[in-house]
This record gives sequence, structure tokens and C-alpha cells, in this order.
Amino acid sequence: MKLVIRQYLASLKERGELDALLPDLLSQIGLEVFLKPGVGSRQYGVDVGAYGKLSEDSENKVYLFSVKSGDLGRKDWDGGNTQDLRPSINEIIDVFIPSRIPAEYKDHSVEVCLCFGGEIKEEVRANVSLFLDKHTTEELSFSEWNGDRLAALIEQHMLREELLPENCRGLLRKSLAMIGEPDISIKHFRQLAISLTKADDLKPKQILTGIRQLYLCLWILYAWCREENNLESAFLSAEFTLLNAWEAAKFAFVKKNKVAISTLTTLDSILRLNLQISHQYIEEKVIPHAGNLYALSHAVRSSCAVDVNLKLFDVLGRLALSGCWSYWYLVQLNKDNIESVSFFAEAVANYQETIKKLIVNNPILFTPYKDDQSIDLVLALWFLSLDPIHWRDINAWLVNMTREVFQMFRIHDKYPTTIRNYAELIEHPGCLFAFWGNST
Repeated sequence: MKLVIRQYLASLKERGELDALLPDLLSQIGLEVFLKPGVGSRQYGVDVGAYGKLSEDSENKVYLFSVKSGDLGRKDWDGGNTQDLRPSINEIIDVFIPSRIPAEYKDHSVEVCLCFGGEIKEEVRANVSLFLDKHTTEELSFSEWNGDRLAALIEQHMLREELLPENCRGLLRKSLAMIGEPDISIKHFRQLAISLTKADDLKPKQILTGIRQLYLCLWILYAWCREENNLESAFLSAEFTLLNAWEAAKFAFVKKNKVAISTLTTLDSILRLNLQISHQYIEEKVIPHAGNLYALSHAVRSSCAVDVNLKLFDVLGRLALSGCWSYWYLVQLNKDNIESVSFFAEAVANYQETIKKLIVNNPILFTPYKDDQSIDLVLALWFLSLDPIHWRDINAWLVNMTREVFQMFRIHDKYPTTIRNYAELIEHPGCLFAFWGNST
């Protein structure tokens, strides 16, 4: 399990990934996190700040984390960029420690933690050691939080045997091993999600631990899926994770205590991760091909029209739902957060245009085969209707769809049905003579 976690940590990016995991890990250890990663505000070299002690034998300290992704090499240490680790540590010493530590912690010693998912490369090891030795005092110390240490802490405090039973560990390993077969991978991860979010007879703190574990497991799955360039398992597992975590976190919606707030914070992290996975899936797998005639239809690689129809409406629903989430986040944002507002506004506009391209270049989307495809249709229609510029296109789509469905019914072809069974759906609508016989 430690090797699995170690590989996952090494693949994480600095912003929004490794620094997003760290606060949950520190809280689970028992530290009080007083500073989390921020966007738009200057943090003077510190990505995460916490107070407490790492073990019963250690003393209370202020821990200041400067986070970098992957291995720490010469370029990341001091390559002339203000975001490199050495300039960040200088800012921590010169600015953050004298002026930014909360008043209640000022009398405690400080430990600056160099945090990265990989390890320090030998080419820069001597430079780092000499620099840290030079600045070490009785009140200021330094420590290295590399991938091995992070993996050990995650295994000890978030995935240890009494918190994550062996059957759950096995389900996670099976899900990772079968990423190339998404249906099987998803099956194992769903069992894992159900096991971790069973809230029956559990105390709120135990529920919080389960949701944090599920969040971490989803991150591990997503990291491995990225490595394999196959996001299908991560995409569907993220949706299932969000639904189960939301159900387990219901107790926190009406409470204001520390555990409830931490639970809702983790739930929001799962929602953001779900959005990140969806965004990558849409950006890499759908948008580049939506503008090409029949490209996505051909990508289904099936000679059966039913397979193409089911998959294309599924893609339409995924695209529309991702757009709805992006729009929801857009309206929640403070207008002063220009970077995030610009990102989500651009995503919404891009997804709306992609939906129109998808429909025009894949005419099978004018002929729904199943009644429950109305869910995908309504999601797409509502999302497009958010901007009046798309209303004429909505009207044209519905007019053409109505005409095509009527034509299908008139010639006794694949008109919409409530049939759910795949084999029966392929045979639908069956023999014309049987149809008229049943009608009479």
C-alpha cells in the first residue's frame, strides 16, 4: 500500500493537488491548520500553516509548509524563479515568521517543512543541507517531508488497518489494477465507496475519517488513471464518490462545530476534484473531436447503431453536467477573484459551443432511442438556455428531433422506448407484423 501511495504522491502537481491534500492529512494527525492554500493573496512562501505536535513525545510547534511537486532538483531549488524553494524559504524567514504567524502561536518554536511528492535529487542535496544548516537556530528548525515520509504518514493516520480494513485496501488495489477495464475498476471502487460511507451507528468524527479516506482513495485512482491516459474509471467513480459522501455528510449541514465544518470542507474538496476530473475528461477526450463530422460516433468503434446512440447521449449528458457544475461555481464566486471567474466563464462558454458542435456533427443525437435519455437532453437544454444566444439553436434542435422521431415511428424504426434491457433494445421495435398484431 505504501508503494501505491508513494507513486500517487510523485504524480501530484503542486497547485490544487499536493497542497490540497496536505491540510486534510495534518488535521487527521491532530494538528490545527491555520493557513490553507489561497488564490490571489500573497502568502510569503507558506502554502500551509499548522500548529500542534506530530506525536505524544514531541513538543507543540508551528509548522510552515512550502510545497513543490515531484522531485526537488536544481531548477526547483534556485533556478531564478521567485516560486523556487530557496526564495520561498527566504520569504518565510524574512517576512512570514516575523509578521504573519497568528498571535497565539508567536511564543512557540517554528519548523519550516520542505514538502514535495518525490525526493531531493543528489545534484542539489549538498546545497539544500548547507543552506538549512546556516539558518537553523534554537527557535527555527527545518525538516524534509518527501514522498516516503508523506506516504508513511498517510498510511499511518488515514489508511491504517483499524481505519481502513484490509478488504477496503484490497478493493482499492483491484480498482487500480483494472483501470484498463473501466467497468471492473468502477465496480471495485463503488464497493469501496459504499464501505467507507456507511454512516449507521457511527460518530461524526468516524464519518469524517471515512469521507477523508474516500477522498484520498479517489485521488489515488485519478492519479493512476492519468498515468494510463484512461479517465473513464476516475470519471464515473468521482460521481459515485460525490453522491455517497454527500449522503454520509448530511449530519453536518445543520451543525456548526469543528467536525461538521471539517466534514463540509472535505465534501467541497470531493466536489472540486469531481469537477477537475470532469474538466480534464471533456478537454482531452471530447472537445478536440466534437467539431469533426462523425468523429466521436466513429470513436465508439461499434457497427451497432444502438451502441453509438447510447454512448453519444452519455457523452452529451457528461458534457452538459460538467457545464452545469462550472456555471454553479461561477455564480458562487466573488467577482474580485478575477482568475477563477475568468476560468469558469470561459469553461461555460466553451462547453456550450461544444454541445452544439457535438449535435451538428453527430446526427444520431436527433434520434433518442431510450426514454431515460430525456435526462441527458434536459441537462443539455437547460445548460444551453442559460445564454439567450443559444435559444435559436435549441429550437432548431428540438424541431429536427421531433421530425426525426416522428419519421422513425412512421416507418417503424428505432423510435424512443422505455425498454432498459440491452438485448431487447437492439431488437426494438421488432417485427412489423407482430407490432400491428399487438396493436389490434
